[in-house]
Amino acid sequence: MNPGPPATAPACPVCEERRWFPLLESMVPVHCNRLEDSAEAARAAPKGRFELQLCRACGMVFNTAFDPALMTYDPDYENAQHFSPRFRRYLEELTADLVERYDLRGKDVLEIGCGDAYFLQLLCRQGSNRGYGYDPAAPVKSPDPSVTLIHDLYGPQYADRPADLVACRHVLEHLERPADLIRSLHATLQPQPNASIYFEVPDGRFTFESLGIWDLLYEHCSYFTDRSLHRLFHRHGFTVSGWESRFDGQFLALHGARANGEASAKEPARMPVEEPEVPSWAAQFRQVYHEQLEQWGGRIRQWVDQGRVVVVWGAGTKGVMFLNSVRGADWVKAVVDVNPRKCGKFVAGTGQPIVAPPALAELRPDVVVVVNPAYREEIVTDLARRGLQPQVEVLSVAQQDPGLAVG
Repeated sequence: MNPGPPATAPACPVCEERRWFPLLESMVPVHCNRLEDSAEAARAAPKGRFELQLCRACGMVFNTAFDPALMTYDPDYENAQHFSPRFRRYLEELTADLVERYDLRGKDVLEIGCGDAYFLQLLCRQGSNRGYGYDPAAPVKSPDPSVTLIHDLYGPQYADRPADLVACRHVLEHLERPADLIRSLHATLQPQPNASIYFEVPDGRFTFESLGIWDLLYEHCSYFTDRSLHRLFHRHGFTVSGWESRFDGQFLALHGARANGEASAKEPARMPVEEPEVPSWAAQFRQVYHEQLEQWGGRIRQWVDQGRVVVVWGAGTKGVMFLNSVRGADWVKAVVDVNPRKCGKFVAGTGQPIVAPPALAELRPDVVVVVNPAYREEIVTDLARRGLQPQVEVLSVAQQDPGLAVG
């Protein structure tokens, strides 16, 4: 029987309980999205300890060994996904939905953690809105006259900024204490009682139930289920008016408003169903994690022994974690990515070069490992357009895809 954590151990960042179920221990690169200029520097990239725990009280999963002092978010941090046609379509559909849902026409839209402001630009163009993006790592110059970039963390000092919608996508999972941001947002929105909020995070339930072992990275110290995310916002003064599963189930979206305001989202929200203290997926995940590492390591070694050239498609989280987790993945020849800002760089921890798709004409891969099933169709199309017919393997545990021959 697991005795649980000591009384002096960190509390759950959502409910502050100290009742855990251990999920995983590992050493992983501190940054998946800070890529190096040389293979030597990439292989020397720092690593951090990963100790994932499941909170038995609210279902939150978090890294109790996380050290925020190791994190650096600046203009060299590169995690843009909108170079993929599939992901651009997703963002276009999302912004169109938000404009319609909240009647965002000629309104003021704020984004916390705007990155390169691509999403915020779309929101402004869709409804002729005024955008304000808050991010210390934002570009020096705004890419659009309708968007103002503030190189700072959003907080009470900006309470006088009008806000019809506050959006925050894929930020909470990077925070050791996400409640600090939600409390700060509640205080900041006091003069804006009718502002609505839209938050989006990786869906922790989807990640663990679908055995998404490649979606676990040091930068993400918090993994939210619908229940833990609802509890976080409700506990700190927000009403939750709607939930959505987005991007093939990989993302969890929350709509709401400050409790003394009225959210303009149309559908009511219900509290997620109570779960048992240790969901069935928890023990299964812990077992399958190590099995999958062994299986994929064996497959790569077999391909290499056969003299086959293996490449990975995708230099984001899944690709970097796959290469750093699977024994034998250092035999992978290169990593392909459509983001031109990543090409010419090297993968943290393992040192593979990151190349653009045209480089495949010279590499002539025999096996292409696709790390995100959502992009399989566009990758298969791209390979066929280049006259290439490699074996395509999809990195999806739950899907159990045995591979796809392109031709």
